[in-house]
Amino acid sequence: LEADAVAAAREVLALSREDADFVAERLSPPGIAVAPRVVLPPLREDVRALAESVSAASRSSAAADAPSAPERKYLTCCVRLSPEKEPENFLSLCRWLAARDALRGASLVPVLCASTRGEYAASVRSRFRECVRGNEHRIVTEHLDADGLRDLFSATRLNYHPCRRD
Repeated sequence: LEADAVAAAREVLALSREDADFVAERLSPPGIAVAPRVVLPPLREDVRALAESVSAASRSSAAADAPSAPERKYLTCCVRLSPEKEPENFLSLCRWLAARDALRGASLVPVLCASTRGEYAASVRSRFRECVRGNEHRIVTEHLDADGLRDLFSATRLNYHPCRRD
């Protein structure tokens, strides 16, 4: 269906260079070169405003010699739990780290943002628990607004985005 849509379109927009390459290589009609235009998605206004306020606050607190920021110990995966977002890549990473005792002592805590409903999402949550069994971990089941994302990412050491096409 996507190839049919590309064939019928006068112009194709993609949200990343990798997506544009995928469209050009895999979805172009035979014998016709399609060169999608890349349009980077805008930052949500509430997230942009929050980033500006946090940046201003951190500058002023640094000037006032305020206490340090919270420890960053989360290994975070925050994607919609659906096959095209490839959350299995995060599960594989967590399984690999756990097998090497890299999660012991809670210096690195895997966090799965998992507000998505449905059978597939429930399966991902269950398999995540299995991957990190015996180690500190966190599953966030509520939808995170800008403040929730700020709180989560301010304690995140590494945000792992598992999808190769985003």
